[in-house]
Amino acid sequence: LQGDQYELVVDVNEKTYGPNFLKTNLGFYTESSGTNMFSFGVGYRRPWMTPDGLELQADLRAGSQSEVAVSVFQPLSERWGLGAYAAYNSSELPLYRPDVSTAQKMATSTLRRQEVGVNLSFDISQKSTVKLGVVGNDTQLTIDTARNITYPLPSGGSLSYVLQDGHVGFTGLNLSFTADLMDSPSFPTRGYYLNVEGAQGVTGGSQYTSFRANALWAKSLGPHVVNLGLDLGEDHVFDCTTCARLTSLTPLYLGGFQSMGAYQMGQLSGDRLVHAQGTYMYRLSEGGILHQPTFVGFVAEAGDAWKSMNDYDEKYSATLFIGVDSKIGDVFFGLASGSGGNRNVFLQLGRRFSLW
Repeated sequence: LQGDQYELVVDVNEKTYGPNFLKTNLGFYTESSGTNMFSFGVGYRRPWMTPDGLELQADLRAGSQSEVAVSVFQPLSERWGLGAYAAYNSSELPLYRPDVSTAQKMATSTLRRQEVGVNLSFDISQKSTVKLGVVGNDTQLTIDTARNITYPLPSGGSLSYVLQDGHVGFTGLNLSFTADLMDSPSFPTRGYYLNVEGAQGVTGGSQYTSFRANALWAKSLGPHVVNLGLDLGEDHVFDCTTCARLTSLTPLYLGGFQSMGAYQMGQLSGDRLVHAQGTYMYRLSEGGILHQPTFVGFVAEAGDAWKSMNDYDEKYSATLFIGVDSKIGDVFFGLASGSGGNRNVFLQLGRRFSLW
């Protein structure tokens, strides 16, 4: 240090290992039908396991949805990379009576999925990636409550259902493109997100094909925020172009916040899905000392999830909500009303739940 001249001295202490990261997550969801879901998870991240940049990721979650997952990623060059993963998931899945428009839960089931895969990735830019891979999947659906159910009809007589377990296993190829330029995964105020993926089974006793697309755009002007979203899906499991079993594995679901909020989680299901939503949010505050922004807003939605042997029946939903982008994750409280007299009141804390 001499006059206005400054000198920065850096003492480098080189280590033979990379940093270790540990994270935790907590999730809770309840809605007016009595559906309650909770989970607690812990994750471990280890970049730079080797001089070539090998990365390790491990996740463990327990509760209504349980998960054990391990993945590794090896950069091959500045843009190319090779990844491998193995995962086991178990989730409680409610089944709803299909012949009525309002939510009548008829059974509870457990959906278990085991999956391993390898994929080759290419980074088009810092925020967009293409992946091509091979995946092996084994999925089981087990009925946990009564399998023979009979309902009386208003006109007399009765309607009976015989619920069955389901199972499908296959090996397939998948291709995906993801671009993520959102400023926040929970309450985005600017940017866009696009994910398009397709899969084709090449082995297994039943046909499996899948296509899904998800798009979200966000824009803000002062405290006013607008989100527009579109979700499309078409899956074939159990060769569902001809199947008629009630419990065939229908991997596309709607219900819950920003997913046809007037409907219970998983109330709408099938192997086809179309869903569009528009969300307006007003930022009440930046959250003060804890920097937890608070929003009030409105969601307007249209769409349906249905089986391919049935016709598309467009449904509507409107939701009023208050949300906090908290340190433990999303916090939402909402009131929703929709087509067919469906209504819902829900509270969500922390990690969001997905049924598939």
